Formats: sequence, structure tokens, C-alpha cells
Amino acid sequence: MQYRTLLNTLDKICGEAPDSFVSYKPNKKNIEKLNQARSKAFIHLFLKVKCGMTNFSERHKYITDGSQDGGVDAYYIDSENKKIFFIQSKFGTTKNNFEKNKITANDLVKMEIKRILEGEKEDGRGNSFSSKIKKFQNEWSKISDQAYYEYIVIILGNLQNYTDEQIKKIIDNSSYEVFDFNRTYKELLFPLCSGVYYDPKEIKIAIDLANKEQSTLKQRISTNLGDFPIRVIFVPTKEIGRIMSKYKNSILKYNPRNYLSLSNNKVNRKIMESIADNNTNDFAIYNNGITIIADSFEITESTGTKNLGQVIMLNPQIINGGQTTYVLSEIYEKQNGQDFTIFKGKEVMLKVIILTGKTERNIDFIEQISNATNQQTNKPKLRRLIGALMIKYNYQ
Repeated sequence: MQYRTLLNTLDKICGEAPDSFVSYKPNKKNIEKLNQARSKAFIHLFLKVKCGMTNFSERHKYITDGSQDGGVDAYYIDSENKKIFFIQSKFGTTKNNFEKNKITANDLVKMEIKRILEGEKEDGRGNSFSSKIKKFQNEWSKISDQAYYEYIVIILGNLQNYTDEQIKKIIDNSSYEVFDFNRTYKELLFPLCSGVYYDPKEIKIAIDLANKEQSTLKQRISTNLGDFPIRVIFVPTKEIGRIMSKYKNSILKYNPRNYLSLSNNKVNRKIMESIADNNTNDFAIYNNGITIIADSFEITESTGTKNLGQVIMLNPQIINGGQTTYVLSEIYEKQNGQDFTIFKGKEVMLKVIILTGKTERNIDFIEQISNATNQQTNKPKLRRLIGALMIKYNYQ
């Protein structure tokens, strides 16, 4: 059942490809071509879930699979978290192969991480690296703070019978992660199917300081469950749209409504109009704002760029204002990563509640806030949902 779901998911990923990407759209009767398409879609699955890349064409740019690829099937440069992923994938075309076949040392030894990173133009056998590997080298050469980056080899396949020391020796002493069939089902397939993927462990928001005499209101609020630090700040609507577009249900775990259900609401048009029909910052006053819970909240007003600050939150979750964030993400996605003029000078109020103390107290606190701000929600059902999520995601 899980493998069949995986195949269906990979076929759907292939279906996202533009018509010009013919290798992803083989005749279903051509088993060899179908398996090749699914093998590439398997890499797309990782890039989509773990790297937050929702756009098919963008993901495709990072796939290097082919001749003279230095043993690297794909790569990804995570400039935000200072990481480079080199992906080695082995997709099993049957359930038995997928769950039992193993990547061997001979597969891994083909990865020439060191030569690629050092800018060598040829592999160990004197063959010129492919254009996509050279493209990576060009991108890498333009990064000024290379010393801060961590190199991680992602092994999409079953890997057994080797010690940690042996594996690192083979892959030029790089860090590595293995996604065997169990981990693939649990951490790639299930999150994508449920809409909870690319977990937001840390979120960074750029803020405009130009019109702020004081960037943040800081206060400790006493409740019947204890004291909770609160931060209130106005942030760019574009940043909220970007975040929701990237994380979707992963940032709505404690919100009674999920990402898709937010699309069918009469309020959406009014929210959208309040952004599109005004050139001024009316939205900051008229909108009720967004409430987020987080483990921590930090702000810096010294980023090296005039009037630009940055907010960093750990394990944030939206518990109220999901409708607003959904509409902002919809507007953001319609800009196709190009002209964001529609957001210029427009902000939304962000209220951040910093969780402290024991898990049970936090469950009660989240329940009370959600019950107060989402009156249509069934309280016992919400409590069960929140409790299950807190346990599932080990939220402390």
C-alpha cells in the first residue's frame, strides 16, 4: 500500500512538469521510460519536502543525473541555512527492490565531492564534468562565505553493512543522511500527502525599520496558566506571503483549519482587495493581524543594510490569522517570483507568544487561545487534536 502510494505520488510529480519536459511524460506502456521518469521524480520528492521547493522547473534545475555527473544525481544550495546537499539516489522500480535493494560502496565511491567543490573541470578519469556540474561550480564560486557552509550527502536508498567511518571515508569525509525505504515513507511520502512538510524549525523575517520609532512591543502577560512573554511587531505582508507559500500546513499544525480549507472563504476577496486596491498601509490598521506561538523570538536591527532588520523565530506555528496568511501567500504566488510591487509599504501586525514551561500547560494555553479566537471550533475536538500533535511532534 505504501509503495503504491509512493508510485502515485511520483506520477503526480511528473504530471507537474511543463509539456516541454517530455522525459517526465512517457507513454505508460514504455516501462523503461516510466521508471526513468519516476527515478527523477523521486529526487523531486526530496527537494520538495526537505528543501521546500514547490516549483517543478526550479527543482529540475538541480537534477544532474546523467553522464559525467561526478556521481551526483542532484544538488541544492541552501543559502539561508548555509548547507549544500549532494544527492545520490537509487530508486527501486518494484516494492521488493525499493525496500530490499541496497546502495553499495561502489555506488558511493563514484561521488567526487572534493573535486567538484575544488572547481576541477574533469573527473578522476579525465572526463569533463557535465554542464550541470559546471553550473553548480559556477554558483559555488560566487558565494563569498564558503567557510560557513556544511556539505551533506543525501543517500536516497537503503544503505547497510557499512560503519560510519567507512561511509565518510568513501564520500570525502562529508556529513551524510540516509533515507531508506522506511524513512522515505515516514519523512517524505507521509508529510507530502498530509500537507505537513518542510518543517519550519527556524523562520527569518526581514522587517522595514524606516517608520518605526520602536520596532517591537515587549511584555510579559500573566494568565491563569502562568506568565508568557509576548512580542508585537508590524512585518511586511510580502514576508508573510512568502512564508505561508513555502510552509503551508507545516505552519498550521495547531490551527483548526488547514491550508486547502482556507481557500474556500468569502473573506478572501475582501482581504485581497484591501491589499490590491490601496497604495498606502491601510492593511496594517484594518486587519486583525496574525497570532503565532514560538519557542523563541529574536530581533536584530543591525543587518548591515540601512532600515532593514530581521526577526528570527524557532518552531513557529500560526494559531490565529490563517485566513490572512493564506490570502497573502496566494497574492505572493501570483507574482511568479518577479514583481512584488503590490506589497510595497504594506504591513500586518504579528503577535508572537513565546511558550515556556511544561508541555501540558502549553496545551491548555494553546487551546484557550484557539477557542477564544476561533469560536466555531469544537473545543473537545480541538483539545484532542492539539494534544495528539504535541505528542507527535514532541513539542516542549
